Amino acid sequence: MDSLEDSLKRIIKESVREILRESEFRQVPPPKEVSYPLPGTPPSKKLAVKLPEAAEMLSVSTQTVRRLISNGSIKVSRKTRHVLIPVSELERIMKV
Repeated sequence: MDSLEDSLKRIIKESVREILRESEFRQVPPPKEVSYPLPGTPPSKKLAVKLPEAAEMLSVSTQTVRRLISNGSIKVSRKTRHVLIPVSELERIMKV
């Protein structure tokens, strides 16, 4: 016969398996895909974005966005720790 410890382990394992089978937690929904507006679409809800997001919205590299900032083509806000680019500036660039 099984010892008391072995019986308890078996019962606990069976209980856990049953709970997992009945549980909704074992199926995690896939993450939502992030999409950025294309030129000509309505403005987004964000007022400003960080450098990598701006590069993705413009379909260019972050280095290209840095060059546009340094030559004055894009106005930015540096009041925070991060460089924030107003979405209105990106929309202006996309219309050109």
